[in-house]
Amino acid sequence: MERNGTRLIQCCRTCHTAKSHILKSGLYTSLLVVKAYWKDVSMIFMLGLPRSSRNKDSIMVVVDHFPEMTSFFHVAKYLML
Repeated sequence: MERNGTRLIQCCRTCHTAKSHILKSGLYTSLLVVKAYWKDVSMIFMLGLPRSSRNKDSIMVVVDHFPEMTSFFHVAKYLML
């Protein structure tokens, strides 16, 4: 079974790249533990939505990772430029 797996990895370029033994992984590091609000925040924009009656066509999503709280704001694309 190991011989068949090795042969498959050598023949398939995608498998060979994904299963390469040349690049060794380093030690795993633990994630930062956040102990206060608004210390670890991420933000993403969802663009290209249909326009609302108030001429808004995008959504800004803000995530605060401490309480795992998400806020959504509808915005117009021209306000983000």
